[in-house]
Amino acid sequence: MKLCPTKLHLLGAILFLIGMVLFLNGGIKAIRTLNIKILSEDPIITKGDYVTVDARNILYGRFKGANKQNIHPVCFIQYNNPSIDPLKFYEGYVLESDGKYRAIYVSNKSELYAELAQQPSEDTSPCIFIGKVTAKYSDTFIKYMTVHLPDTYEMINSNANFSVATADCEELGIEMCDLNYERWSFLYGLALLLIGSLLFYREGSPLFKSLSSQN
Repeated sequence: MKLCPTKLHLLGAILFLIGMVLFLNGGIKAIRTLNIKILSEDPIITKGDYVTVDARNILYGRFKGANKQNIHPVCFIQYNNPSIDPLKFYEGYVLESDGKYRAIYVSNKSELYAELAQQPSEDTSPCIFIGKVTAKYSDTFIKYMTVHLPDTYEMINSNANFSVATADCEELGIEMCDLNYERWSFLYGLALLLIGSLLFYREGSPLFKSLSSQN
């Protein structure tokens, strides 16, 4: 017997393995989206949890020396991955709740990003979005909040500096996400699993062929 896979066999195997990883990863995410926690009510959250975020709790400030009307959401980092999507980037903002501060990462293609581009609204109704808990850039966030924030921003209602202690900064942040994508992303893996299987089926079985059958 001799192992003699074709190029389509190899391609099918690669697609099948990639599909399996995506399917399992997507399945885990889909299961976790069934239990969305309310950040303001559930103090115990872990990496990978999905939580609700009220945009009214995002921290706004004013650059030192700027016009009092020139108010911005406090932003501490911007990053992107050009190899995946050169037009998509994330900005790290600050979520304030019960005297604690947490990083919140927002894509420029999300509804929340468009919401933050406006001045803070006096509307007191909830403005709820869904995010995924992450430990991304936690060191950068804590250093910014305790060291650079007081040197950069003033509070909206006064010329006072922000004063934030390390103990008041949460290590786990929140990356805003598309709930529908998170819930159904396992379908991409399922599609690759099917394509890989079909390639195997098309090439026939078995992969092992006897030496005599080749003569």
